[in-house]
Amino acid sequence: MSTNKHNCCIFCRGITSDSVSEEHVIPESLGNQSHVLPPGIVCDTCNNYFARKVEKPVLESPRFRIIRGMQAIPNKRKRFPYLDGIAKHGIPIELHRERKTGTPTIVIPEGEGDPLIQRLEAGETGTFYVPVDGTPPPNRIYSRFLAKVAVEAMAMRLIHDTELLQGFVRDEQLDCLRNHARLGTPADWPFNERKIYSPDVELIHEFDFLFTPEDEVYFVLALFGLEFAINLGGPQLHGYTKWLADNDNQSPLYSGNNEGAEMPASTE
Repeated sequence: MSTNKHNCCIFCRGITSDSVSEEHVIPESLGNQSHVLPPGIVCDTCNNYFARKVEKPVLESPRFRIIRGMQAIPNKRKRFPYLDGIAKHGIPIELHRERKTGTPTIVIPEGEGDPLIQRLEAGETGTFYVPVDGTPPPNRIYSRFLAKVAVEAMAMRLIHDTELLQGFVRDEQLDCLRNHARLGTPADWPFNERKIYSPDVELIHEFDFLFTPEDEVYFVLALFGLEFAINLGGPQLHGYTKWLADNDNQSPLYSGNNEGAEMPASTE
């Protein structure tokens, strides 16, 4: 596999000669083990920054904690998020998973469940409830996350061709997207979100690029049944919504209308 020959980060263009970190295009804590950029593509500084300031708020949002907890997806330290729930008579509980096997366990916070414990010891059965949906991350964090994943997904497409990868690193047309991912500027970058299938299916994530007749390029990402689309060229969505209207609201991931498309060569 080719690496970044001139050792420049695809985000900040800083020198990456001493960088040692792989970069997961989609975080490991969302089930990704295959879409990984080798050291030298993203510098350690950007890698660490994205992990703390962009990915962590997404992963710790109620929406993704619930999804990861219900589907038993551990973080990189092999730990599972716990979920808050409610048992009979409004007694709070926590749903934990055993670290090695993922086996679910009900935990009753100390001092909260004496009546429930007494009923269980007496052989009484009942129902407990855990949330199936949660508050998503703030839109600004969400869009920065999508911008980060989009830039890295493009790098994956080009990583076998050193010349194209270097052209991509130098391409100033993508600086607006890079700056939104790294710096949060511009502050507002709209994205499209919709549900396209049940989050219970085994397919955790997939992504592709949509090339519209208006020469716009959109990054399309599906996570746990939710489809997201973001414009690589600027903070607009009208081209994507028009494409959906013209294609019976099919997902670009499955429509077949984008088959054979290639990443355009960067301009220098």
